[in-house]
Amino acid sequence: MILVRTSALANLLPLLSLLLAAARPCSAQTLSAIPAPAAAGSARVPAAPELPAPPHAQYNFRNVAIVAGGFISGIVAHPTEKALMYLRTDIGGAYRTEDGGAHWVPLTDWVSKADSNLLGIESIGVDPTDPRMLYLAAGTYDKPWAPNGAILWSDDRGHSFHRVDMPFKMGGNEWARFDGERLAVDPNQPSILFFGSRDSGLWTSTDRARTWSQVSSFPGKADNGAGVAFVTFDAHSGSAKAPTPVLYAGVSNPDASLFRSNDGGKTWEAVAGAPKGLLPSHGQISGGDLYLTFGDAPGPNDMKSGGVWKFNLKSGKWKNITPEEPGAGNGPSFGYGGLAVDPAHPGWLIVSTMDHWNGGDNIYRSVNGGANWTGLKEKAVMDASLSPYLAGDDAKVGFGHWIGAMAIDPFDPGHALYGTGATVWATHDLTQADARQPTHWVVGANGIEETAVISFLSPPAGPHLFSGLGDIGCFRHEDFNISPRGGALKNPGLSNCDSMDYAVNDPNLMVRVGRVWGGQAHGGISTDGGMTWKGFKTEPPHGDQGGRIALSADGKVMVWVTAKGVLGASTNQGATWKVTDKAPERSQVVSDRVNPERFYLYDPEAGKLFVSDGSEADFKALPLELPKHGRLFATPDHADDLWVASDEGLWHADATAKPPVAQLEGVDAAYALGFGKPRGKDEYPTLFLSGKVNGQDGVFRSTDAGKTWVEIDDDQHHYGWIGTVAGDPRIFGRVYLGTNGRGVISGDPAKN
Repeated sequence: MILVRTSALANLLPLLSLLLAAARPCSAQTLSAIPAPAAAGSARVPAAPELPAPPHAQYNFRNVAIVAGGFISGIVAHPTEKALMYLRTDIGGAYRTEDGGAHWVPLTDWVSKADSNLLGIESIGVDPTDPRMLYLAAGTYDKPWAPNGAILWSDDRGHSFHRVDMPFKMGGNEWARFDGERLAVDPNQPSILFFGSRDSGLWTSTDRARTWSQVSSFPGKADNGAGVAFVTFDAHSGSAKAPTPVLYAGVSNPDASLFRSNDGGKTWEAVAGAPKGLLPSHGQISGGDLYLTFGDAPGPNDMKSGGVWKFNLKSGKWKNITPEEPGAGNGPSFGYGGLAVDPAHPGWLIVSTMDHWNGGDNIYRSVNGGANWTGLKEKAVMDASLSPYLAGDDAKVGFGHWIGAMAIDPFDPGHALYGTGATVWATHDLTQADARQPTHWVVGANGIEETAVISFLSPPAGPHLFSGLGDIGCFRHEDFNISPRGGALKNPGLSNCDSMDYAVNDPNLMVRVGRVWGGQAHGGISTDGGMTWKGFKTEPPHGDQGGRIALSADGKVMVWVTAKGVLGASTNQGATWKVTDKAPERSQVVSDRVNPERFYLYDPEAGKLFVSDGSEADFKALPLELPKHGRLFATPDHADDLWVASDEGLWHADATAKPPVAQLEGVDAAYALGFGKPRGKDEYPTLFLSGKVNGQDGVFRSTDAGKTWVEIDDDQHHYGWIGTVAGDPRIFGRVYLGTNGRGVISGDPAKN
């Protein structure tokens, strides 16, 4: 089980860039809509007049299938159009399905690096009267360094968006990110919307999200960063084409958690009788009742107690309808998270536990308003064939953790979906639970890719790609169209796959290191091209912190520098290690791709380079002045040929210091660098760059060692932050892009 969502940690790389992202000026009370270009992208930063933008080469991009892999934070089924649903993720944007979840289409790939904070989706709103209208509350972090959030609105189901910047932050990847929905559209007068923020109260729009104003009369307060958890309208309190008078807002406050307005949101009052000491996550109306799930913490971690309650809209009475009481009989502690009501059948609903680590989370179903419940997990039949990695090292498919997103199809009571910390599960026989029969679930995440990429390996033989991901480990991709049949690589099964390498003279020899939730080995070796692995028998001190590993060109020596700066060298495939003087923390090690005796160590804090010859890993400083806070790369098929990429530019160096280090002209920033097959025989490897060239952010390709560049991404395919890049040594022009939430992207030159 994953106890901490490390996609949040993976986002630490772009924080500096987010600080520099420009925020459009706006009023603290009213905001004007800012239309997006017809192509649905945010405006590009114009190149300086004296430096023309690089030419463009057309590419075709697609995901390398892993299928999901991250936290699904919300699922919304359109109430009046069959099979239309939307889904949000914590760091990977939003998705749409028009076939009930058989296949999902990403909606936010146009988001550029400068606006990558928008890829954490806080909430989804749909117009019940017009299926074309879609609203997204976008913003990943509410920290001081993060830009403010924005409302993205679309009148074509998310094919294109307009953007309205808000004067506060959002938290698509913060605590309580599964709450909701915070964004609500008036079902009777859909030009009216309300949005509950985390730290700035309640906001409303009367012109379909073009402008917004704060509801100054709203009294709900929360000091835990979760703010307003949900907003919902009582549609039956009003009539078509007039504002709905009654609406409710849940607030993450243990003393006053539910508020009601009887005049369309102009004035509000706390609802008496709400359970004390608990925080609401979801609130939905079914028949004459408002159903709510509660926990004693915002979640998704640290819930120790919670419950399910319903509030009768007419009588004003509360009733505790919790299916399983946390801690009952000295039992396990947990809370409640997900909630979905069946729109076609009042009193039919499902709820989920949250943080039920002892025994695992469960979903409970009721068809009589919570008077009786049926647990689904015990008899559930789970089919993970679409995502074999979900089986884990023990080959057992669990019911899922962090179940905070749920939906019941308004047109089919047997069709339901729920999201976990790793995927989406779907069933078409939910109603079988009413007769205490098994329910059958399949992975319902086809088309969703939500992983944070840490490392790549594209060897000259065998599979074209290995990927190293946060949370779910390392993968060997033999067929880009399907999730690897063997799941994540095992022996060891890493959670975060930090670093991989192969021996140039024997590509079947591979090594990898990383981090794992548990006591397994933190590194391993393969002698058959990554098909099977053996964990290192021993490892350097602090190997549990992962780090970087390099394998000599002949495969006889491996050097592992841990994240804590412990340097170890092994000549017997990890049976023993010679631990040398402690290297600087976060040091990087690479092997020379020609000379089997040579390794390089880069200290990014000081911008210093060290070299070692032989098996002792005895590093000595080189008289080269390199940039600080960069990433070191060794060029394939070229001895003593190094590159350093940093936010300040791109540097090319000869390790013999003849000629000296040269900064490439025109490259303003280099976030990631990769090498691919040369255009012609005996030519320099093709360079692929995620960075900024002549003032323009993007992904670029060079076939002349960086003298000239062409841009290969486009207005529909930016994917936010791209922090890892690799070229394919066997296919000219092919590039692999490692995103921070949209998985692994493969790109090939378009055939005109």
